Amino acid sequence: TRSLLIVRSDTARWGLLVDEILGTQEVTLQAPAELAVPVPGLLGIAAQPSGQVLQVYDPAAVLGAHEARQLAQQGHAAPPPSSEAEPLRPLVLLADDSLSVRRLAQHLLQSSGYRVETAEDGLQALHTLENGEVPALLIADIEMPDMDGLELLRRLRATERFQRLPVVMLTAHSAGPVSHQAIDLGAQAFLTKPYSPNELLAVVRRFVQTP
Repeated sequence: TRSLLIVRSDTARWGLLVDEILGTQEVTLQAPAELAVPVPGLLGIAAQPSGQVLQVYDPAAVLGAHEARQLAQQGHAAPPPSSEAEPLRPLVLLADDSLSVRRLAQHLLQSSGYRVETAEDGLQALHTLENGEVPALLIADIEMPDMDGLELLRRLRATERFQRLPVVMLTAHSAGPVSHQAIDLGAQAFLTKPYSPNELLAVVRRFVQTP
């Protein structure tokens, strides 16, 4: 007996044969590294309590790549280039002192249609903001060396150029005074660590839409 998982892409519905349905689980994803060729939709790997290591994919990206291969094999010509420039993908700036958090979030957001810049701490994030493009969204960890997320937020809200920049804070304290302080300083929302990839995408899409 096999199970058939129905997944909807942007253009069709697909049936995926699966060996087992495990149900919803909270896992810690390790971002893929040192891949000679990027794998469409691969979000990372996750270890099960049994010790089994599973690959975790974004179904929409996998199916999109599959449909593109099908069109190529059928000999369909590529659509003529548009006379209009392709819309620029929204830019998200992520500031977090954890390398694994930055890599995983960057891979997830890039595979979902966003451009991503990263910073190791609040000071580097402030320098990036002052000297580059204003992003569509800033995601900043509260606890960082050199300059923490609250001080970064305080400086941004005191600068006219960044007063309307949407900011999401990352915190380990879901209902603590630090989280409320971030909202009082002008953050639009906060995510509590550890968060799932779906939670991160949901909060990003709440403030930023891809073209």
